[in-house]
Amino acid sequence: MNEPRDPWAAAVANASLLGLGYVLLRRWRLAAGTGLATAALLTVLIATRSVWAQVALAAWWALMIAHGWRLAARGPVAASPGQRGFALAVALPVVLVVAAVRTEAAIIDNAVDQARADRDCAAAVAATDRVHTTHRVGAAPLAADLDRVRAACAAVADARAHIAALRAGRADEVNDVLRALSRALPDGKPFVDAEMEHLFESIERDTDCAAGAITSVLHDAAPGDALVEQARAAADRIAPPALLRCAERYESYGDLDESLDLVTRLATDHPDAPEAGKAKDAVHRLGKAIERRDIRALMRDTATGPRYCANPKGFSDAPEVAAGSGNRVLVLDFTETVTLPGSMRTTELDEAALVLCVRSLDLGPQVDSCDFTADGVPLLVRYHKAVVSFSLFELRTGKRLASDTVTVDGASCPSTIKVPAHARGRHDMVVVPSETQVRDAFAPTLTR
Repeated sequence: MNEPRDPWAAAVANASLLGLGYVLLRRWRLAAGTGLATAALLTVLIATRSVWAQVALAAWWALMIAHGWRLAARGPVAASPGQRGFALAVALPVVLVVAAVRTEAAIIDNAVDQARADRDCAAAVAATDRVHTTHRVGAAPLAADLDRVRAACAAVADARAHIAALRAGRADEVNDVLRALSRALPDGKPFVDAEMEHLFESIERDTDCAAGAITSVLHDAAPGDALVEQARAAADRIAPPALLRCAERYESYGDLDESLDLVTRLATDHPDAPEAGKAKDAVHRLGKAIERRDIRALMRDTATGPRYCANPKGFSDAPEVAAGSGNRVLVLDFTETVTLPGSMRTTELDEAALVLCVRSLDLGPQVDSCDFTADGVPLLVRYHKAVVSFSLFELRTGKRLASDTVTVDGASCPSTIKVPAHARGRHDMVVVPSETQVRDAFAPTLTR
């Protein structure tokens, strides 16, 4: 004869998830099997911390309760105070612990929600420090959410380290900042928004040149996710005034090349910015100034003569070469022999149409000889016409127009002369041409 069973006690004992309701019914294999199944579900829940695993465990819990009741109700039924006391003793602690764990997890979650509202990562991390293994079992999906918030704050902390390097002058670090903040999304969006605001506020407070360098890196970044596009939009707002002010600073220091690079970037990258008009004007003005500087540098004397004569370069503001003899000439003559009349020569780049490079001065035909005394020693000086080798260039284009020699006559036998200390017996010298004689000698060449 079957002993009476208590369905209430079996159902409540099974609520412990330990299969103890089956123990009361003496269904030993069923108790062991359900215990193993419960252990497997708990393992999956801890590993995945997913909603579906938690739902599966809850359904399993309800199924065990219902099955315990139904199995006990198949035979004779009778209330058993002892079994009911045992069932409450094993089930109630499990239910209370789970309820306490879930309540505490909800409190932690509320604290994290407040930290998110305040955009305070430190407070969020402090709240998630209270998450333990019990929460990962009793409130696994919620604990997983809290862990993701903690990981997002770790990514924000990494971004702050890169921001510190950025503030130290390493503009390329801005890409690392964005990569770190991207890892914090979507769970850490409020913290990312706060960090982005802080980042661009600090860039705007930075020196113009540092802000210009950082925003230029952002502008050049490849199109990416919403965070990158947000950064590019902020950079496009900050960059134009920063680049313009930085360019003005470099120009005041005399660094025209860096200034030109900055205004060129501004005009190219931000053509619709209010500062674009000034930038375009500056590009033209600085380009002209650099061109003038470079031409002047080429025309400066060196040990082998002006470099311009070997490497001519055009000057766009020079007047065009006109037909006739009215072109002004800029003379580069390290021999100091060619002296054109004032009406023909100039030292101003804006006035010169031609550049005359004197390459060498040689002795031509002898035209006279004179006797002098140097330190009481007779000295015969023979005077020769000057043979001048030259090249003629069009200044506007740097084009070589002629490369030739001319022979120039001039005065000889002055009352006194200067001769080298080693001069003895005889000495050869060129005549001293007048401006008119120089003009006449070069007239066929200079008249275009």
